[in-house]
Amino acid sequence: MKKYIFSVLMAAMAAFTFSSCEDVPEPYTLPTKPETPGNTDPNQKGSESNPYTVTEAIAAIKAGTAPTTQVYLTGIISDVAFYNETYKSITYYISDDGKSKDMQVYSGKGLNGADFASKEDLKVGQKVTILGKIMKFVDKNNNEIMEVDKTSSIVKIEGEGTGGGEVKPDPAPGT
Repeated sequence: MKKYIFSVLMAAMAAFTFSSCEDVPEPYTLPTKPETPGNTDPNQKGSESNPYTVTEAIAAIKAGTAPTTQVYLTGIISDVAFYNETYKSITYYISDDGKSKDMQVYSGKGLNGADFASKEDLKVGQKVTILGKIMKFVDKNNNEIMEVDKTSSIVKIEGEGTGGGEVKPDPAPGT
Protein backbone atom coordinates (compact mmCIF):
# COMPACT_ATOMS: atom_id res chain seq x y z
CA MET A 1 0.00 0.00 0.00
CA LYS A 2 2.89 2.36 0.79
CA LYS A 3 4.37 1.87 -2.65
CA TYR A 4 1.02 2.66 -4.28
CA ILE A 5 0.54 5.94 -2.29
CA PHE A 6 4.14 6.91 -2.92
CA SER A 7 3.71 6.28 -6.68
CA VAL A 8 0.52 8.35 -6.80
CA LEU A 9 2.17 11.24 -4.90
CA MET A 10 5.20 11.15 -7.23
CA ALA A 11 2.94 11.18 -10.30
CA ALA A 12 0.94 14.11 -8.88
CA MET A 13 4.10 16.03 -8.08
CA ALA A 14 5.48 15.44 -11.59
CA ALA A 15 2.20 16.56 -13.19
CA PHE A 16 2.10 19.68 -11.02
CA THR A 17 5.75 20.51 -11.78
CA PHE A 18 5.34 20.28 -15.55
CA SER A 19 2.01 22.11 -15.69
CA SER A 20 2.82 24.94 -13.25
CA CYS A 21 4.73 26.94 -15.87
CA GLU A 22 1.93 27.03 -18.46
CA ASP A 23 0.66 30.46 -17.45
CA VAL A 24 4.06 32.19 -17.49
CA PRO A 25 4.16 34.58 -20.47
CA GLU A 26 6.98 34.85 -22.92
CA PRO A 27 9.89 37.08 -21.94
CA TYR A 28 9.03 40.73 -22.40
CA THR A 29 10.51 44.11 -21.56
CA LEU A 30 9.38 45.93 -18.48
CA PRO A 31 7.36 49.11 -19.09
CA THR A 32 9.98 51.06 -17.13
CA LYS A 33 12.77 49.79 -19.38
CA PRO A 34 11.60 49.68 -22.99
CA GLU A 35 13.81 48.02 -25.57
CA THR A 36 13.52 50.97 -27.88
CA PRO A 37 13.74 54.56 -26.71
CA GLY A 38 10.69 56.82 -26.94
CA ASN A 39 10.41 59.77 -29.28
CA THR A 40 13.92 61.15 -29.50
CA ASP A 41 13.09 63.91 -31.99
CA PRO A 42 15.35 66.82 -30.94
CA ASN A 43 12.77 69.30 -32.26
CA GLN A 44 9.82 67.87 -30.33
CA LYS A 45 7.93 70.48 -28.27
CA GLY A 46 9.42 70.59 -24.79
CA SER A 47 12.86 69.48 -25.93
CA GLU A 48 15.96 71.53 -25.22
CA SER A 49 16.05 72.85 -28.79
CA ASN A 50 12.29 73.60 -28.81
CA PRO A 51 11.24 74.54 -25.25
CA TYR A 52 7.69 75.44 -24.26
CA THR A 53 6.90 79.12 -23.82
CA VAL A 54 4.92 79.99 -20.70
CA THR A 55 1.77 80.48 -22.80
CA GLU A 56 2.20 77.08 -24.51
CA ALA A 57 2.84 75.33 -21.19
CA ILE A 58 -0.28 76.84 -19.60
CA ALA A 59 -2.36 75.88 -22.64
CA ALA A 60 -1.09 72.28 -22.46
CA ILE A 61 -1.85 72.09 -18.72
CA LYS A 62 -5.39 73.47 -19.16
CA ALA A 63 -6.07 71.15 -22.12
CA GLY A 64 -4.87 68.15 -20.10
CA THR A 65 -2.14 67.38 -22.64
CA ALA A 66 0.85 68.42 -20.52
CA PRO A 67 3.56 65.75 -20.41
CA THR A 68 3.94 63.86 -17.14
CA THR A 69 7.72 63.94 -17.51
CA GLN A 70 10.14 66.83 -17.27
CA VAL A 71 10.22 69.25 -20.21
CA TYR A 72 12.14 72.37 -21.13
CA LEU A 73 10.37 75.68 -20.61
CA THR A 74 11.58 79.21 -21.23
CA GLY A 75 10.36 82.48 -19.72
CA ILE A 76 11.35 85.80 -18.20
CA ILE A 77 11.46 86.14 -14.42
CA SER A 78 8.69 88.51 -13.29
CA ASP A 79 9.01 88.10 -9.51
CA VAL A 80 11.43 86.42 -7.13
CA ALA A 81 9.05 85.41 -4.35
CA PHE A 82 11.16 83.76 -1.63
CA TYR A 83 14.27 81.80 -0.78
CA ASN A 84 14.01 78.51 1.12
CA GLU A 85 17.04 78.22 3.42
CA THR A 86 16.38 74.54 4.19
CA TYR A 87 16.37 73.35 0.58
CA LYS A 88 18.56 76.14 -0.87
CA SER A 89 15.88 76.80 -3.49
CA ILE A 90 13.93 79.80 -4.76
CA THR A 91 10.27 80.13 -5.65
CA TYR A 92 9.82 82.60 -8.49
CA TYR A 93 7.39 83.53 -11.23
CA ILE A 94 7.93 83.61 -14.99
CA SER A 95 5.97 84.87 -17.98
CA ASP A 96 6.57 85.44 -21.66
CA ASP A 97 6.78 89.23 -21.23
CA GLY A 98 8.42 89.34 -17.78
CA LYS A 99 5.61 91.50 -16.38
CA SER A 100 2.94 89.11 -15.11
CA LYS A 101 3.03 86.16 -12.73
CA ASP A 102 1.72 83.60 -15.21
CA MET A 103 3.59 80.54 -13.94
CA GLN A 104 5.16 79.76 -10.58
CA VAL A 105 8.45 77.89 -10.40
CA TYR A 106 8.04 76.24 -7.02
CA SER A 107 11.21 75.68 -4.99
CA GLY A 108 13.42 75.56 -8.09
CA LYS A 109 17.12 74.86 -8.10
CA GLY A 110 19.83 76.86 -9.83
CA LEU A 111 21.95 76.32 -12.89
CA ASN A 112 22.28 72.59 -13.60
CA GLY A 113 20.63 71.76 -10.25
CA ALA A 114 23.01 73.78 -8.08
CA ASP A 115 21.87 75.20 -4.75
CA PHE A 116 21.01 78.87 -4.47
CA ALA A 117 22.87 80.90 -1.84
CA SER A 118 20.24 83.65 -1.49
CA LYS A 119 17.20 85.26 -3.06
CA GLU A 120 19.51 87.68 -4.87
CA ASP A 121 20.85 84.85 -7.07
CA LEU A 122 17.91 85.46 -9.44
CA LYS A 123 16.76 88.82 -10.75
CA VAL A 124 13.56 90.08 -12.32
CA GLY A 125 14.07 90.43 -16.07
CA GLN A 126 16.45 87.49 -16.53
CA LYS A 127 15.42 84.99 -19.19
CA VAL A 128 15.65 81.40 -17.98
CA THR A 129 15.32 77.99 -19.56
CA ILE A 130 14.12 75.44 -17.03
CA LEU A 131 13.95 71.66 -17.01
CA GLY A 132 10.99 70.59 -14.91
CA LYS A 133 7.53 69.07 -14.71
CA ILE A 134 4.71 71.46 -15.64
CA MET A 135 1.44 71.00 -13.80
CA LYS A 136 -1.58 72.58 -12.13
CA PHE A 137 -1.58 72.94 -8.36
CA VAL A 138 -4.81 73.66 -6.47
CA ASP A 139 -4.22 75.38 -3.13
CA LYS A 140 -6.33 75.15 0.03
CA ASN A 141 -8.52 78.04 -1.17
CA ASN A 142 -9.23 76.16 -4.41
CA ASN A 143 -7.08 78.56 -6.48
CA GLU A 144 -5.45 77.00 -9.53
CA ILE A 145 -1.74 77.75 -9.80
CA MET A 146 0.11 76.87 -12.99
CA GLU A 147 3.52 75.75 -11.85
CA VAL A 148 6.79 74.05 -12.52
CA ASP A 149 7.10 71.44 -9.77
CA LYS A 150 9.84 71.45 -7.13
CA THR A 151 12.13 69.07 -9.00
CA SER A 152 13.10 71.73 -11.56
CA SER A 153 16.47 73.22 -12.33
CA ILE A 154 17.68 76.05 -14.53
CA VAL A 155 19.68 74.99 -17.58
CA LYS A 156 20.32 78.48 -18.99
CA ILE A 157 20.20 82.06 -17.65
CA GLU A 158 20.38 85.08 -19.93
CA GLY A 159 20.65 88.75 -18.98
CA GLU A 160 21.47 90.69 -15.85
CA GLY A 161 17.90 91.46 -14.77
CA THR A 162 16.75 94.47 -12.78
CA GLY A 163 16.92 93.25 -9.17
CA GLY A 164 14.87 91.19 -6.76
CA GLY A 165 11.11 90.96 -6.63
CA GLU A 166 8.70 91.69 -3.84
CA VAL A 167 9.85 90.71 -0.36
CA LYS A 168 7.51 88.04 1.00
CA PRO A 169 7.92 85.81 4.04
CA ASP A 170 8.43 82.11 3.51
CA PRO A 171 4.93 80.56 3.74
CA ALA A 172 4.09 77.98 6.33
CA PRO A 173 4.98 74.39 5.35
CA GLY A 174 2.36 72.69 3.20
CA THR A 175 1.11 75.83 1.51
